Amino acid sequence: MSWWKYVVGFIATTLTAVKEILFIWCVSMLMVGWVFLVFTIVMILIWSLILAIQLIIAQIPKIPGYYTWCRQRWTISTWRFGWRSLGGSSDSRTPLLSEVSCAGHECHISSKLCEECFRIVEQSSLISGSLFPIIRRREFHKWRFSSRDSNYTPSSCQLCNILWGSIDVEEKTRFTSGDHTRLWAWLSVWKDQRGSWLDNSRYFMQLCFDRGQPENPRQLGYPIPITEEKLECQPSSVHIPTWTGSSECMELAKSWIADCQLNHGPHCSSRKVKGPEAFLPDRLLYVGDSMSSALRLIKPSSADFDLAKARYLALSYCSGEGMPDWQKLTSDKEEAWGINITKRALPLTFQHAIYLTRQLGIGYLFVDALCILQDKPEDWDMDVKTIGKVYANAYCTISSCSSVNVEGGCFHKRPLSFQEFPCRLRFSKEKAMTVRATEFAYDSKTFSIEVNQSPLGQRAEAMQERLLSQRILHFGSRFLFFECNTHIASEATRGGQLYRRQPNIYDRIFHSVFRPKPVELQLDNGLRAYFDKLRRDKSTILSAEEELGYHLCWMELVARYTKAKLERPRNRSMALYGLAQDISNGEVHINYMHGLWRRHLIFDLLWYIGSGRTVRPEGRGVPSWSWQAVDGVVHHFLVMGGQLAVGKEGSIIKVAVLATPDVDQSISVSTESLTVGSLSLRCPVLRGIDLVSVQDQKFSMRIQTTQECVEATVYLDVLDVDESRELFCAELVRELIYDRSGRKGSAAVWSNGLVLQRTYSRTSKGLEVTYGRVGRFWMEWPTSEKEEDGQLRKTVKPMFNSSQIVRIM
Repeated sequence: MSWWKYVVGFIATTLTAVKEILFIWCVSMLMVGWVFLVFTIVMILIWSLILAIQLIIAQIPKIPGYYTWCRQRWTISTWRFGWRSLGGSSDSRTPLLSEVSCAGHECHISSKLCEECFRIVEQSSLISGSLFPIIRRREFHKWRFSSRDSNYTPSSCQLCNILWGSIDVEEKTRFTSGDHTRLWAWLSVWKDQRGSWLDNSRYFMQLCFDRGQPENPRQLGYPIPITEEKLECQPSSVHIPTWTGSSECMELAKSWIADCQLNHGPHCSSRKVKGPEAFLPDRLLYVGDSMSSALRLIKPSSADFDLAKARYLALSYCSGEGMPDWQKLTSDKEEAWGINITKRALPLTFQHAIYLTRQLGIGYLFVDALCILQDKPEDWDMDVKTIGKVYANAYCTISSCSSVNVEGGCFHKRPLSFQEFPCRLRFSKEKAMTVRATEFAYDSKTFSIEVNQSPLGQRAEAMQERLLSQRILHFGSRFLFFECNTHIASEATRGGQLYRRQPNIYDRIFHSVFRPKPVELQLDNGLRAYFDKLRRDKSTILSAEEELGYHLCWMELVARYTKAKLERPRNRSMALYGLAQDISNGEVHINYMHGLWRRHLIFDLLWYIGSGRTVRPEGRGVPSWSWQAVDGVVHHFLVMGGQLAVGKEGSIIKVAVLATPDVDQSISVSTESLTVGSLSLRCPVLRGIDLVSVQDQKFSMRIQTTQECVEATVYLDVLDVDESRELFCAELVRELIYDRSGRKGSAAVWSNGLVLQRTYSRTSKGLEVTYGRVGRFWMEWPTSEKEEDGQLRKTVKPMFNSSQIVRIM
């Protein structure tokens, strides 16, 4: 028996004795006279109170069982005053927040409930709230429906379709096999007891069946979560056309573009690269307006072109396995296309882009296959260098995300569109109780799935087109999206969601008074945020932490680019050229050097090939220290960003410097910057031996010092490394990882650098020694233990010491 039961027994015995004494005393007082009658009554009340306490104490061992019993059946209610639902009939209390009409084609309204579901939602204390503080944890409501299959009609209730879709196939067959004209089941709504009493995030609903009262009903399908979500100024109900090319979608696209142009200020203004005031492509398609069928090729440089109306859209798409020549612009068709182009002869994606351009009231469209001569390599190569300006200066870009080729089109039918939008059972101005039909219903991950992971999102060239565009309309397989430099919007979140977080006054005070934390190695703000950070900050005097931050932003772009499919492999060095132009924007002190940046060059050199290694390509004319010289997916990694540094502090030191800092200072992003070849660094160098393969891409190597050899991890750049030649390890960056906060604990030291091979060549000046990059290495410095003051202390053994100049070709 536990100790508290002895205490309870002692208290109960004491109270019994007191009760008996009080009883005897009361009897004796009554025998004396009525003078003590009032006082006796008070004593009786005290005696009754003691008896009640005794009864309660006797039940104390059973209290945990009572608590469990109550918790299983009851919960704390939530007051949701002012919340409402959208019924099927017209109701002034629940107006639609999307007023676009659905004329001319099939259209649905999200969150619309039938009378049956409306009644259930209003009667549910769990969903609609209650005035009573304590309510039942599980409710049963009789739910009737008349549909016999999983198909729906335009007038269907969204909740009915969600519930019907949750029923197992066998149960549906059992329900619909008889002569039932109207079916019913029990709808169970409950709050999961695994959360706290006040936890409002664990609600569910599920259909079940029992012929009588639902004492032990049979489950008909899977439970559907009910989540309380913030609306964040988004409509609780929207009209959903079944075709993304509908007039409703066109009007929605117009409203997004107009709002961006009026309210987003300089963030979404045209980013013209320094040069002509108004940049225009060499050729554009004139598409007329929504009432016109005109379609021809024009040259903006001609005298009759109206520069005042020089707004154009640009198309980003997947060409697929290849387009036939008769659908491309070639020299023999240029003159005829200047008179007229037959729209029906063009691929479906181009036809949709022309239709959209007319609907938006823009008279011109750029499509690379129709505006760049495809049979003249010199014309194509020139346009490749200026293609970034085309998308940066476009009024808006049309992104055909889901089509794998030009015949897929921009617009798509979506017969299940009703099921893919959230259903708001009850909503206020700020929050809503929401259910979703399937795992594919719209949520925070939908944009990434529909855009980033789409066929177009896997195309390397499309990344530059997207980042340089000031506005984009993404036509996915199920949803229409809008993206600009500040917002991402969709049909489900029409008001848009900010991706750019502006620092508030508290952040500014904190960062001005206190030293900011070391650079965060985990980046999750998206490619556009990384690109925007690089584009807006032109500083060249940076700390090591600041350099590391810019390096991480750039290498995230490079990693995503090299992971995607390149339609024209010879453009590996050019597909990011437009981004580099926009980042530098003509600034002579911002140097772009074969895919790396001078202001954080030491960190940029630490790239490595994580997968997809090949033999070294020939004929690229790119130095070995650039990732553009090899094929494969580029990765970046420092120990500070890995599992070894979790819960620890660290600092970073650049141990390598450019040996000739005055070289190439006048070179900006231009064709001349692509001719920079050798790179001279002053850094520590040690010899490497015993290169051994550990995994498919991973190797180990021992680095020699005068005292001992230390094992290092190596990633080679190519498959055809000549292992018979000497290997050298040049240290560029050193990391110190501390065990405890305050940097008072013992430190682990890691070296990061390049694996090089030496080459001798005779010149007019004599014997010249150069190096070529073949890989990237990591190495932890060895430690030794010494006893000081009776305690063992770890000390790091020095590895890299003196520096020398190495010239890397």
